[in-house]
Amino acid sequence: MKEMDSQDKHLDNLRQWRIRKPKDVSTGFLGSYFKREIQKPFKQLQGINQAWSQLVPADLQARTQLDKLNRGTLTVIVNSSATLYELDRQLRSGLQKQLAQASHPANLNRIKLIVGQVK
Repeated sequence: MKEMDSQDKHLDNLRQWRIRKPKDVSTGFLGSYFKREIQKPFKQLQGINQAWSQLVPADLQARTQLDKLNRGTLTVIVNSSATLYELDRQLRSGLQKQLAQASHPANLNRIKLIVGQVK
């Protein structure tokens, strides 16, 4: 009788080990993806946006648009090459350092300017 019990138990264990687990079709994995790819960059860009609106002159703000932040590089779209030149001059004269200090949680190392259509 004990042999049957141990054999049955052994067979049950084998069945558990050999049966494939059903696929996980839940959306639980999206939580970490959302935090890493959307929530954190949004918070960083929001902090930079506040610093941008405080430090950049109003006439330049109307002609620029913050596009994205990727690995410490902020991409800014400007509407013309004249605006690019003017903003580049401001950034080189200390504005970039002020922006980096004002947007502290975001790691702002570089600002890349691109001529494009500002929305």
